[in-house]
Amino acid sequence: MFWVGVLGPLIVRVDGVAVSVPAPKQRVILAALALRPGQVASYDELAEILWDGAPPAGARVAIRNYVKRLRHVLGPVAGRRIVTRDPGYAVDATPDEVDALRFTALCTKGGEAVRRGDCAAGTPGTWEVLSEALDLWRGTPLLDVPSNVLLTAEVPRLEALRMQAQEWRMDAGLAQGRHAELVGGLTQLAMDHPWRERFHAQLMLALYRCGRQAEALEAYQRARRMLVDELGVEPCRELRELQTGILAGDPGLAAPGPAQVSLLPQAGPHGPARSSPVSASAGSQRVAGRPAVAGASPAADSAAEVGRAEAADAAGKATQAAVVPRQLPAGVAHFTGRTAQLAELRAWLHEAAASDEAVRVLVIGGTAGAGKTALAVHWAHQSAAEFPDGQLYVNLRGFDPSGTPVGPEDALRWFLGAFGVTEEQIPDSIEAQAALYRSVLAGKRVLVILDNARGAAQVRPLLPGSQSCLALVTSRARLPGLAATEGARLVPLDVLTATEARELLAGRLGERASAETDAARQLTESCSRLPLALSIVAARAAARPCLPLADLARELADAQGRLDALDAGDPAASVRAVFSWSCEQLSEPAIRLFRLLGLHAGPDVTIPAAASLAGVPPGQAAVAVAELADAHLIAEHAPGRYAFHDLLRAYAADLARTVDSTAQRRDAAHRMLDHYLHTAYAGARLLNPVRPHVPVQPPRTGVTPETLERASHALAWFAAERQVLLAAVALASDAGFDSYAWQLPWTLTLFLDRQGHWHDLVALQHTAIAAAKRLGDLAGQAHAYRDLGAACGRLGSLAEARVYCCQALELHRQLGDRLGQARAHNEIALLAEQQGRLAEALGHTQESLVLFRAEGYQPGLAKALNGVGWLLAQQGDYEQAMQYCEQALGMYRGLGDPLNEAATWDSVGYALYHLGRYDEAISCLRTALSIIEGFRTGYYQTTMLVHLGDAYHAAGQPDLARQAWEDALAILEDLQHSDADQVRARLLGDGTFSPARPAAAARTALGGRLRDQALGA
Repeated sequence: MFWVGVLGPLIVRVDGVAVSVPAPKQRVILAALALRPGQVASYDELAEILWDGAPPAGARVAIRNYVKRLRHVLGPVAGRRIVTRDPGYAVDATPDEVDALRFTALCTKGGEAVRRGDCAAGTPGTWEVLSEALDLWRGTPLLDVPSNVLLTAEVPRLEALRMQAQEWRMDAGLAQGRHAELVGGLTQLAMDHPWRERFHAQLMLALYRCGRQAEALEAYQRARRMLVDELGVEPCRELRELQTGILAGDPGLAAPGPAQVSLLPQAGPHGPARSSPVSASAGSQRVAGRPAVAGASPAADSAAEVGRAEAADAAGKATQAAVVPRQLPAGVAHFTGRTAQLAELRAWLHEAAASDEAVRVLVIGGTAGAGKTALAVHWAHQSAAEFPDGQLYVNLRGFDPSGTPVGPEDALRWFLGAFGVTEEQIPDSIEAQAALYRSVLAGKRVLVILDNARGAAQVRPLLPGSQSCLALVTSRARLPGLAATEGARLVPLDVLTATEARELLAGRLGERASAETDAARQLTESCSRLPLALSIVAARAAARPCLPLADLARELADAQGRLDALDAGDPAASVRAVFSWSCEQLSEPAIRLFRLLGLHAGPDVTIPAAASLAGVPPGQAAVAVAELADAHLIAEHAPGRYAFHDLLRAYAADLARTVDSTAQRRDAAHRMLDHYLHTAYAGARLLNPVRPHVPVQPPRTGVTPETLERASHALAWFAAERQVLLAAVALASDAGFDSYAWQLPWTLTLFLDRQGHWHDLVALQHTAIAAAKRLGDLAGQAHAYRDLGAACGRLGSLAEARVYCCQALELHRQLGDRLGQARAHNEIALLAEQQGRLAEALGHTQESLVLFRAEGYQPGLAKALNGVGWLLAQQGDYEQAMQYCEQALGMYRGLGDPLNEAATWDSVGYALYHLGRYDEAISCLRTALSIIEGFRTGYYQTTMLVHLGDAYHAAGQPDLARQAWEDALAILEDLQHSDADQVRARLLGDGTFSPARPAAAARTALGGRLRDQALGA
C-alpha cells in the first residue's frame, strides 16, 4: 500500500510503514506530483515550483538528480511510483492514495448529501463521511514543503474546502440530533473564524436545542458586536431570523426526533453557570452539581464531600474584603529574546478570553538556568491589565537547595490570605482549603503563577476552578501528569539563540560588547547561551569595567574551570549550585548515568551507547534517560538521540571527577569506545565483506554493540554517528586509548571515502598514525599510512599521497605482510595512473597481482586482474584488457564483492566502447550502474555515468548521453569536486564532442579512481 499525506507535514507510508523524505527539494517534487496523480508535471512546471519562479541555470539536471534521489529514498517499491513521462514526471497513484484528493472526494460526497437533505436522524453515512474527511487533516497543508508557488496554489483552496466541510458536518450533526456534543466544537469554530456567520448560527441553534436559550442569545449578541464593531455591518438575515425564533420559542427550531435533553436550566458541557463566590448557597450548588471523580475510592469520595462541605461553610462565613492581590515579583532588567514563547503566551491569553473550552494551565519547562521564571514574570507584567482581580505568585521551591518544597497547603493559606480570608476562616483539611480557594476565585479574572514546581501533585490543588482564571506553571520537570489530567499545554524553553545571547550581553554591557564583538561571541558560546550563565558573566564584567572582555573569555575557555568562573558568590547565582538542585531529585541510576554522560565524546548519544557507557542493559538505560529528559537535564533533539549543552556537560564531568574514581571513569570510557569500535567494525564488514580485517579485542563486560543486519543499516548508522565517531577518535587519542585511536579510523575509512568526506579521513589517519607509533604497532601504522595516502589521492595531493603509500609498502615489507604489500602496490599504481605514468602504474599492479596470487587471496587477485586489464585498455590494448577483465568477472561471481565487480563491468564496457562495440558497452555499463546504485557511492557512480555517456554518444543517442553526463555532473557538483570540470567539457560540446579530444586525460583521472573504490580488497 502506498499513501502520501499533504494535509499537514508531508508523510509517505509504504505498507503502513512511514518513509522519511528529509531533503526539502525532494519533498517539493513529491508533493507537486502527488497533488495531481497520474498527470505529468513538465520540467518547466517543476522548476517553477521548486525555485518559486526563478529557476537557476541547469535546473533540468538538478531536477533529474532530485527525482533520482527521491526514488532511492522511497525505496524499491514506492520509488517505482515516480515515473518518467515526456516532458517530465508523474506519480503513479490513485486519488485514494493521496490524503488531499481523498479529502476532496469525501467532501464532494458529503456536501451533495447535505444539499439533498440526506442527513436527517436515522440516515447513516453523511456525518461519518465528513468526519472521515476532516480526520485526514494533521495540521497546515504542506507545512514542511518549501515552495511558495505550491503553497499559494493549493493551501487556500484546501483550507476553504475544509471550512466548508466543517459547516456541512455541523449541519449533518444538527440534523441527526447531535447538538449537545457539537457545542464545544462550534464555540471554537466561531472564535477561530469570527467572520463566518454560518458557524455562529449553528452554535446558536445547538445551544438552544440543549435548553441553553440565554447562552444562545448571548452568542448572537457577541457575533453582532463583533460584526458591527469590526466591519460596520449588521448580522445576516439567517442570524437575525434565528434570534427571533429563539426569542419566540419557535417549535420549528426544536431538535429532530424525540427530545434528548431537558429544557430546564442545567449544567452544560462548559460546566455550571458562574455564580458569586460569596454566597453560601451558590457554593453549595457548585458542590452538589460536581460529578464524582472516576476511579476514586469511597474513602476519597467521603473526604472530598467533607472538604467541600467545610469549604461551603467557610465561604459563607468569610467576609470578602475588596482586596486585589498584586504579588508579581519585579521583572528582570534587560529582558531579552524569547519572542516565540512570548507570542505563544499571548496567543494562549487570547484563546482563553475567546473560549470557555481553551486550555487554562500552561507549563513553561526547561533546564536549570534557562530563564523560566524571568519569562513567566515578564509576560505576567505585560498582561497584568487582563487580570483586574489580581495576580498570585508563589515560589514552590521544588528544586530548592534546602530540599523542602513549599507544600500546597501552605501555598493555599498564602493565596487565601491574599484575598482577605483570615486564618480562623481557613479550614483544616487541604481538600476544604482547595475548595474554598476555588470558591473565592470563582467568577474572578486572576492570574496564578506557580513557580519552580517539582511535580503535578504539588501544583494540582493550587489550580483555580474558574474558567475566567489562568495558571502559569514553571518547572524543570516535564509534569506530564498535568497534561494528562488538566489538559495543560507545555511551552519548552531551550537556551537562547546566538542572536538573543549577544543581545543580552549588549543590553548589560553596552558599548563594551560592541567594541569586542569576537570576545562577546566567545563568551556567549562558553556560556552555552544559558541566560543564567550569561547574566553571571555580565555581572562580573560590570563589576570590573576596566577588564577586557577578551580576558574573561580566555578564563571561560577552560572547560574544567568554567563552572568556577560562573559563580557570583550566591547559590542562586552559581551555575554549579543551580544544576546541583536539579540533580538532587534524581534516582541513583539516573544521576550515575548523568555523571558518565559527561565523559561521553559527544555531541549526542543514543540509548544503546548510553547503556554501554554505564555498563547496564539497554532497558535500564532507557529508564534513566527518560528520567534525565523529564528533569530537562538532557533533551531528545532528534528521534532517539539525546544531548545537553556544554555547561551541563562540564557539570556532569565535574560530578564524575568528584564522585567516581579514576578507575571507574576509565572503565566507562573504555566501554564507550568498545561500543563504537565493535559496532563500527561490524558495519565496515557489511560495507565490504572481503576487506582484510584487523584484529580487535573482544568487547568488555557490559558493552552491548548495536546490531546491524545489512549494508543499508550500516550506512544509516555511520551517517547518524559520524560526528560522534570523529569525537570518539579524538577522545581516545587524548585519553591514551591508542588502540582505539587507530582502529576506529580503520573502521570509518570505507564510509567516509564513499561519502566524499576525505578531509575527515586525512585528519583521522594522522591521528591513527600517531597512536600506532606510540604503541609501536607497525601493522597499525601501515594500515593508517595506506589509507592516508588514499585519502590524499582523492583530494588531488598526489605527490604527498605517494610518499604515504610508499611508507605503507615499506612497513608491510618489514612485517612480511604480502597482502599488505599487494594493497600498497595497488594504491601506488592508482596514483601513478592519475599522474599519467601508465607504464609505472601497470608495473605496480602486476606486482600486486603476483603477491595476491602467491597468497591465494581471491578478492585481491580479482581486483588486480581488473586493474591490469584497465591499464592495458588505457594503453590501447583493448583485446588483452578484455581477457584480464573477463577473468576477474569469472572470479567475482560468488565472492560477495559487488562494488569491485561493478568496477570490472565498467572496465569491460570501457574496452568494448573503444573497440566500437557500442551496444555491448552500453549493456555492460548499465550492469555496472545497476550493481552500484544501492550502495550510496555517489562519487564512484560518476565514472560509470561518464563512460555510459561516451558510449551513448558514440552510438548516436545524444539525449541519453547528455542525461548520463548531467547526472554525473550533478553528483560532482554536490561534492564540489574538481572532476566536475572534465564532465562540463563533454556537455559544452553542443553535439560535436569527441571523446578522443577533450577527455583523454579525464578518462585517466575518472576511471582510475574507480578501480580502488572498495578500499582494501
